[in-house]
Amino acid sequence: MVRTYCTLLLALASFLLAGCPAPEKPPIWKQVKIGDLAPHGETEPNQRLSDIINLNIYVFKIPANDANTLDNIWPSLYTQPLRFNSYNAFAMNLFAAGFGRPQDWNQIADILRSADAKRAERDSLVLLNGQPKDLLVTAIDSQKTIFYTSIAHESEGVTVGPGLFALRIKAQKIPGQRGVCNMSIQPVFVPSRKFRLPLQKETDSAGSFVFDALEVELQISPGSFLLLGPKRYIADQSVLAGLFFSADVPRPVAKLYLFVCGEIPD
Repeated sequence: MVRTYCTLLLALASFLLAGCPAPEKPPIWKQVKIGDLAPHGETEPNQRLSDIINLNIYVFKIPANDANTLDNIWPSLYTQPLRFNSYNAFAMNLFAAGFGRPQDWNQIADILRSADAKRAERDSLVLLNGQPKDLLVTAIDSQKTIFYTSIAHESEGVTVGPGLFALRIKAQKIPGQRGVCNMSIQPVFVPSRKFRLPLQKETDSAGSFVFDALEVELQISPGSFLLLGPKRYIADQSVLAGLFFSADVPRPVAKLYLFVCGEIPD
C-alpha cells in the first residue's frame, strides 16, 4: 500500500517539476524528497492516530485556449467507482469527475503537459474520521445570485453572500476493511458570519448552503485519486461550473482539483 502511494507521488513529482530547473542549478528533481509531497498536518492532543485520514490536494490550471484538452482527460479515467446523488444533475451542471489508480497518473500527466497546465496550489488535509472539512474555492464580498440545476433537474437560482464557496470533504473508514475509506465531496456556500478561519477547521454545517445535487462519493485507498473539474470550460461566474472551475487572473484558465489519498492508519 505504501509502495503504491509512493509510486503515484513520484509520478506527480515528475509532472509538477518538469521544466522548472534553471541551467546553472542542479536538476530540481534531485532536490526533491518524497517527504516534500507527503501529507502533513498536526493532530489535536486527544486525537487518535487511527482516526486520521490524510489527503493531498493539487489544483491545476489549464489556459482557456487549451481547455478542449478536457475532452481527452475524462474518458481516460473511471466513473464506475463513483456514486452521485444524481448523475444527470451533476452532468447538467457541467461538473465532471474521474477515478484513477497510481498507474493511471502518467497518462493524465501527459495530457495536462500537452495543454500547458500549471500546478497552481498544493494543500494537505488531515481529516478526522467522519468529520467534514472545507477547502476554499473563492470568496464574494457582496450578494450574488448563482444558477444551477437541482437534484430534480430544474434550473434554480440562489442569492448568497457575502461569504465563501468551498468544497466540503468528508472521509469515513469502512469497518472491517483496512486501508480503505469512503470519501465524499460537495460544493457549499458558507456565510461569512459562520465561517471560521483557517479554512481547514471542522465546519459547523449550520447556515451553509449545500449543493447536494453535486455530491460525489467513492471508496478510496492510498495512492488512488479523484480528479474533479468542468465538463467543458465555462467562464460565466454566475453558474456553479464557472464559479468553481474557472478564473481570469492573470489570464483565463480552467481549474482542476486532484485529490490523492494518503495514509489511512489502522
